[in-house]
Amino acid sequence: MARLTDEQVLAQIPPARRRARELPRAVAAWYDARARVVVVTMATGAGLMIPIAMMPELRRATEDQISGVRVDPAGWGLRWERLDVDYSVTGLAAMVVGRPALLRAAAAAAGSVRTPAKARASRLNGRKGGRPRKAVG
Repeated sequence: MARLTDEQVLAQIPPARRRARELPRAVAAWYDARARVVVVTMATGAGLMIPIAMMPELRRATEDQISGVRVDPAGWGLRWERLDVDYSVTGLAAMVVGRPALLRAAAAAAGSVRTPAKARASRLNGRKGGRPRKAVG
């Protein structure tokens, strides 16, 4: 296993911080007892409303227990300390939107990224005749 130098490790910190800022991050969360939903406010200003019925670990909890929701310090998850229950913000978004739709959106966003490495790979692939055609079945 190759060892990294201090300079190599330090060079990885700024890109890692940029990637962390791109992750979905919650800044506030509370329980709306009348609607029986957990409301999450994101750092972007957007919000999620997740029905308690969609969260199996909370279905049998009392309203007092559910109202104890807290955002974790990084903003990447919600915690119910008295119930010992945690949900990631990404997992909650997948519940609300649906995992297949969330995965399609993530794949589309990743596919639209333009980098020098992707451009180089595309040119090399083009020299080989391009992407193989799909077989018609």
